[in-house]
Amino acid sequence: MRQRKEGSITVFLTFIFLVIIALGCGMIELARGSVAEDQAQRLLRIGTESLQAEYSEPMYREYHLFFLEDAGKSYEDTIQFYINKNLEKNNPVSVTDMFDGTLEEVSVTDKTYVTEDGGQAMLNQICEYMKREGVSQMLENVKVQKGALDSMQEESEELEKTATEQKEEAEDGRNLIEWMKNVDGVCVKGGKTSCNKVFAKMFFHGEKKAQTFHITDSNIWKQMKDQVISIEEMLKQISEKETKRREYVKIFQKLSDVCEKTAEEAEQNPSMCASVSGGTSLAAELRKNQSIIRQSISLLSGKWDEETAQKLQIVWKSYKMPSVCFDYEGVDEEGGGENPLDVFSSALSDGILKMVMKDYDKVSNQEVKNPDHYLSLFREQEKAAKKDPVKTLTEDEEVDFQNSIQKMGDSAVTEACLLAYLHKYFSNGLENLKTGNVLRYEWEYLITGGKSDKENLSDIVERIVLLRTAANTSALFVSAKSRETAHAAALAVVGFTAIEPLIRFMQTLFTVLWGMAEAVVDTAALMQGKHVPLVKTADQFCVDFPELFGFTHDLVMKKVSQYKQQGKTSFGYEEYLCFFLLGMEQSTVCLRMLDLMEWKIQKKYVPKFRVGLCTSQFNVKARFSYPWKLPFHLSAETGFEAEAEQLAVY
Repeated sequence: MRQRKEGSITVFLTFIFLVIIALGCGMIELARGSVAEDQAQRLLRIGTESLQAEYSEPMYREYHLFFLEDAGKSYEDTIQFYINKNLEKNNPVSVTDMFDGTLEEVSVTDKTYVTEDGGQAMLNQICEYMKREGVSQMLENVKVQKGALDSMQEESEELEKTATEQKEEAEDGRNLIEWMKNVDGVCVKGGKTSCNKVFAKMFFHGEKKAQTFHITDSNIWKQMKDQVISIEEMLKQISEKETKRREYVKIFQKLSDVCEKTAEEAEQNPSMCASVSGGTSLAAELRKNQSIIRQSISLLSGKWDEETAQKLQIVWKSYKMPSVCFDYEGVDEEGGGENPLDVFSSALSDGILKMVMKDYDKVSNQEVKNPDHYLSLFREQEKAAKKDPVKTLTEDEEVDFQNSIQKMGDSAVTEACLLAYLHKYFSNGLENLKTGNVLRYEWEYLITGGKSDKENLSDIVERIVLLRTAANTSALFVSAKSRETAHAAALAVVGFTAIEPLIRFMQTLFTVLWGMAEAVVDTAALMQGKHVPLVKTADQFCVDFPELFGFTHDLVMKKVSQYKQQGKTSFGYEEYLCFFLLGMEQSTVCLRMLDLMEWKIQKKYVPKFRVGLCTSQFNVKARFSYPWKLPFHLSAETGFEAEAEQLAVY
C-alpha cells in the first residue's frame, strides 16, 4: 500500500511562478507585436501598390507615362479594399490566428498632381524613360544649337539697337518730308511727285505764281498750281452757293488740323526750323492762319447773310502765306523712287504663311476651343501682343526680331531627353499625322499655344522668318557690295532730302528687307523638307535686290526649286522648332504637353478624362488593431495598435 505524502507551496513561490508566467507571456506578446507591425507595413504596401497598378492605361499606351486618376472611387476606399482582402481569416478558429488584426483607418495625404510645379513630375518620368532609350546624339545636337543661337542673339540685339538709334537720328528728315506734304502739299513717292488736296499754302492773295508760294522748283510748282485757289475766288464761291459753304467748312476743318499738327511740331523742333529757309516763323504763321480758319468755320456755321459775308472778307484780309521755302533740288535725280518697302508689303499682304507654303490649301484647319488651358489655370501670364513682322518693318519702319532668338537653358541632358520624347510621341508640320491627335501640328502648339493648326503654323513661320532675317541681315552688312546696293536704293527714295541720317536709316531698312526676302525663301525651303545653313554669306543669297520689286509666290517657289543642297552646318524645319523650344521655359512646354495629352485621350478613349486630376505621388497612412491572444487578459478591450506609412511614387 502506497503511502501518501502531503506537500505545500509557499505564497512566495506562487508569486514567483506567476511572475515567470507573466514575463513569458509578455515576451510572446512583444514578439507578436513586432511581427504585427511588419505585417501592417506589408499590408499597406500591398494595398498601395495595388492602387498604383490602376494607373491610367491610355496615358501609358499613348505616352508611356504612369499617372493615377483621382476620380471615381477614393484612394482610401481602394486601399482599404485590397488590405481587407489580405486580412480575411482562412481559419475559423481565431485563437490559432497569430495576428487576427483589423484595419481601423486609412488616410491619403500630400497628393502631388501632374500639373503642379509646371509639370515637373511628368518631366522627371520623361527623363528617366528617355535616358534608357539613349539620347547621346540628341545631346550633341543640343550643344551645337546652343552655341549657334547664343551668338546670333547678340548680333540681332546689336542690329535692333543700331536701327533704333538711326531712326531717332533720321527723325528730323522724316519730319521735313511730312512738313513738305502738310505745308506745300508735295508728296514724293513711287518715282513721282503729287500734291495733297488740303495743305497750308492752298489759299493765297495776289498773283498765282511760284514766287507767291515761295516755290523755287518748276516741277513742284507744276504739281502744285492746280490745287491752289485765290482767297477772292474762295470767298466768291462761298457767297454764291450753300453747297460750297458746306464744302469749305469741311476743308477748313481739315486745314485747321494740319496747321495745328505742323505748328506743334515746329514749336518742339526749333533746330529743324532753323535749317529751312523761312522756317523760324513757321509756327507763328500757321497759328495765325489757324485762327483765321477757325473764325471762318464759326461764321459759316451760323446764319449766312450780307453781314456775315463782309465779316468773312475782313477776317481773310489778314491771311499771310507761310514764308517757309523748302529745297527740292535733286527730287528728279535722287529721290522719290519706287520704295521696295511698299512693294514688299503689298506682296505679303495675305500673310507670310501663304507665301511660303507650296500648297496653302492643304494646311490643317483643326482647332481646339480651350488652348493653353493648364498654363492659364495654374499660372497667370500675359501673352505679348503679336506683331506682323512685315508690317513692323515696312509700315512702322522698325527693326524688331520679337525675341525670336533666345538663349537656351543650361540643363542640356533634360532638354535632350525632352526633345527626344517629343520626337517620338508628338507630331509637327512636316510629319504624318499620328492617329487620334486633336491638333496636327503639336510641336507648333507647344511653342505658340494658339487655338488652331493654321494659327500655330503661321506663328512658327513668322518666327523662322524673323530668325532667318537676323542671320541674313548680318551677312549683308559684312558685304561691301550689298551695302552699296542698299545705299543706292536709299538715295533713290530719300536722296532729295540730302539728310544723311535719313539716308543711312533707309539703307538699314532696305538691308533688313533684303534679308527678310531671303528669309522667306529660306522658310519656304524648310517647309518643303530642305535644310538651310544657320549662317549664310551674301554670295549664297537666292534673292537679288531688284527682285524685291517683283516679289511673288511664284518667284519664291522658283527659288526653292533651285535651292542647293547644303552641308553639315545646315538645319531642317524640326531643328528650327528645337531652337524655339529650347529657348522656352520648360514648365510652359510641359503644361502644353498636358493639354495635347488630355485632348487625345478624350478623343480616343475617355471623353471626360482630365489629366489635371492625375497624381504622380501621394502619402498613405494606415492604423491597425490587434487583440490580446492569450486566454487570460484583463478585459475584452485589451490589445494594441500598429501604424504604417507608405510613400507612393511612380
